[in-house]
Amino acid sequence: MKTSTTQLTLICAAITGLSHAAIGQARLFMVPEGHSPELTTPGQDYEATVSAGSDVTIEVYLDNATQPVAGYEIAMDCQYENTSGNPSSLVQLVDSETIDANHPRWLFSGFSIVDVLVPLDGGQCDENRACNNNQPCGTPLSQCVGGLCTISAPRVAALLLGEQTAFASSAVYLGEFVFSTPANVTTSYALTLPCMPNDGCVPPLQSVFGNIVPNGSNDIPITADGLALNVAPGPPPPPPPPPPPPPPPPPPPPGPDGPARLFILPQGVDPTSTQAGETFETTVAAGTTLTVDAYIENILGVVQIAGIAMPCSHTGDEPGVPSLDYVAASVAIDADRPDFLYVGDLSAVAATDVGHCEPFVACSSSSDCGGSSPCPSNTHICEILPPRLGVISFNGAIAFAPRYIGQFEYDIPIDALGRYEFPTACPQPFDGQTFSNCQLFLSGAPADEPTFVPIDGMTVTVLPPPPPPVRRIFLTPANGDPTATAPGENAQGQVVAGGTVVIDAFMENSFEPLRSVDVALNCQYISSDDFAGDLGPVAQAASVDVTRSDYVFAGLEHFASADQGACVGDQACTTNGDCTAFNPSSRCDGDFCRDVPPRVGNALFAGATTVTDPRYIGSFRFAAPPDAGGVYQVSPFCTSDAGCSPPWPVGVALTEMQGQSGPLSFDYDGIDITIVPCSTDAQCINTNVCDFDQCDAGICSSFAINYGDVAPPFGGLVQTSDILCAVDGFGNFSVCPNADIFECTPSGSPISTGDILAVVDSFGGADPCGCAPSAATSAPTSDTGYRLQKGRGDAVIVLSPQSRYVKPGQRAFVDAYVRNAPDLIAYEIQADTSNASLKIETVFIDDDREEFAFARSEYVTAIDDNLNRIGSVVIGESVKSAHLQYLGTFEYRAANRARGVVTISADPESIQLFRRLDNLIEIAGVEDANIIIAAPPKR
Repeated sequence: MKTSTTQLTLICAAITGLSHAAIGQARLFMVPEGHSPELTTPGQDYEATVSAGSDVTIEVYLDNATQPVAGYEIAMDCQYENTSGNPSSLVQLVDSETIDANHPRWLFSGFSIVDVLVPLDGGQCDENRACNNNQPCGTPLSQCVGGLCTISAPRVAALLLGEQTAFASSAVYLGEFVFSTPANVTTSYALTLPCMPNDGCVPPLQSVFGNIVPNGSNDIPITADGLALNVAPGPPPPPPPPPPPPPPPPPPPPGPDGPARLFILPQGVDPTSTQAGETFETTVAAGTTLTVDAYIENILGVVQIAGIAMPCSHTGDEPGVPSLDYVAASVAIDADRPDFLYVGDLSAVAATDVGHCEPFVACSSSSDCGGSSPCPSNTHICEILPPRLGVISFNGAIAFAPRYIGQFEYDIPIDALGRYEFPTACPQPFDGQTFSNCQLFLSGAPADEPTFVPIDGMTVTVLPPPPPPVRRIFLTPANGDPTATAPGENAQGQVVAGGTVVIDAFMENSFEPLRSVDVALNCQYISSDDFAGDLGPVAQAASVDVTRSDYVFAGLEHFASADQGACVGDQACTTNGDCTAFNPSSRCDGDFCRDVPPRVGNALFAGATTVTDPRYIGSFRFAAPPDAGGVYQVSPFCTSDAGCSPPWPVGVALTEMQGQSGPLSFDYDGIDITIVPCSTDAQCINTNVCDFDQCDAGICSSFAINYGDVAPPFGGLVQTSDILCAVDGFGNFSVCPNADIFECTPSGSPISTGDILAVVDSFGGADPCGCAPSAATSAPTSDTGYRLQKGRGDAVIVLSPQSRYVKPGQRAFVDAYVRNAPDLIAYEIQADTSNASLKIETVFIDDDREEFAFARSEYVTAIDDNLNRIGSVVIGESVKSAHLQYLGTFEYRAANRARGVVTISADPESIQLFRRLDNLIEIAGVEDANIIIAAPPKR
């Protein structure tokens, strides 16, 4: 088991604070793994023998601890010199200190893993390691002294959490260390515990401590017995394995699987994907390069010579477009390809000829023409000779399956478009050369008689080149796909009337090293249609989520900031102080405060990074007024013409070559937000858990509620119906979307267990988000949500005292039961606090009792000590039992001068029993509890 350095530091701090009062005697000792600890004798070193050249695990044990043990910490030396003076050492393996939690003798084996803290420390065993004050030595104990790391011992430790203890009267396992023994050396080593300073250990570590008490703990005095480890010669090496059986003879080669042919394909295309007589269709982009591979297949005979020549250029079918020209010196044969015709054949020879494709080139000899192109004496003009390749082998090769023979490369002009036909018929042999496009020479055939095979060509369609990359900042809907829009194109978003919309800002293609990026948005946007209402930012409208993997500076040292802005509109002012109340950046400009747009900023502390793919830089949230409609165009920049003065920066790049920073120019693409009517409450959920949000007649509206008041009706206390609402929403977000309250920020995803527990806590009065609506808050007029209506039933609440008699000043316990409540899924009941003779002290649910209503179910309980309420909700199936079921207990205390009979009852209006969230079980009545306050009768 491993743990973090932080945990190790914590346990070290706990151990350092222990007192050292001796309260017992104990013994530490060591045995190699597999040896019985009972064979050791107190006060004597245990002797054992191991094999040279092996790894040996040394186990540490504790016995004779007469006091309960709460924790321990043991350290061992990094290495031990042998006792014979031989220079070999017994060296601990790196990171080999451990505690085997499954060891049958482990001191804390009977405890749950969550009750035990187990830190491990590999120590600092490498000597003379240089360091400085800014460079830690790697372990909590090792320090930098005089420019060198001190040697700290590898150690194991374990600590019981809470006030738990264990006993170690007999031998118990504490941990283990693994050492490697030198090979071919016979000697012995004396291992000791603990690790002391004179052994090179900093500090000495040997701590076994007793029961933890409020004022510290008590160390147990211990003695330590060592281990005499003898290293004997290792076993002889195993005999070499027998040689593998010879491989089976290869299967006979396959025969032809179709007509013989020579064909060409774009490089990377599977040659088995085409058929004989088929013209392959492909596309390329203008301005790129096309590599063409040549193959042969289904040749009946052993191929000794194969070759192909390609035209210098290919003309397209569009008038006026340029041809696809062969690239000079681009004929190649990759003899290492596994599908090469003569792969691995040392007798093979490959030949390429770049040809001569330029017309009307004057020459005086063939050397002026390049390659094999001749210079005719009658014209003194180089003869056109196409590029070609050929391969020859004295051994020959079979070419049933497609076999590669070479490749050609073509430039695709930037202005080329349309279809280009590559050769589909055999041209005549050029210039009487030995081979041309369709000639193969096979072994056994007459030397001067080539075999002709048909050639299959291909059609290349040239498409317009992709648009060049653009340095731009653009907007997308929150969590949208930033690659869904092209430069110059607005993204599309949607928000319901009265709802909120979150917009993410991205940038891409900085082209230069980027050091910072800022974005500011306009304060408001008016619809392109004639609808009332502007799309304006709401509180905390700007934010930067630096935890996102696509964040612009993810993994780099950076800082980020967000300013929600001050969109003050026509706010009058005489001084800047009149405006800074809205936002520190706002200023008085004339008679009115100047608008400050919502904005985000990100910057690196040092260095720069180049951005290519879309990278997230921040988010903005806008509110759509209830009467809004139409389409709003949001743009990712703010200029003085858009109500922002002065224009706000949108990016700064670092030019490293010049060592200077300078602004970059960007293209900007916005987003079109369409306002639509809402249809469900879930569409209206905003980021304020203190509001209930609902869809009413197609418009989102909200009003303040108590924290946790997530199910209608509203305006009162948090009830078990709210807990049930969160439980139901766990499987169906649309059932109770307002229950998404955990950590005060709705996630917009299905209700989590954190949300359920948050509603449970709010039942008890917790309000971490500071909701607490004013007294003027009113419930919604809409009938959406849950309506709790009484059902039919004969349920009876039974209040039963645990004792009929109680003395003045003593406590009295009253248990609450329910009878005749089949299909019970939740309940809530409030204690009676009306009698001064018995004052309520607390309420609780003893869910360990067998008669507890939900004892055999998964459930959550809710306690409200302020209003003396208890409740519980089943997560899953309801309880089928209709018998007497325990609900909870009310604890009272009798007044010191109280006397007589006190009746404890419960208000039926404060009791709720649920079959389902929208179906209450009707309560037929309450059976009161009578308690007599007096001395108990004498027997």
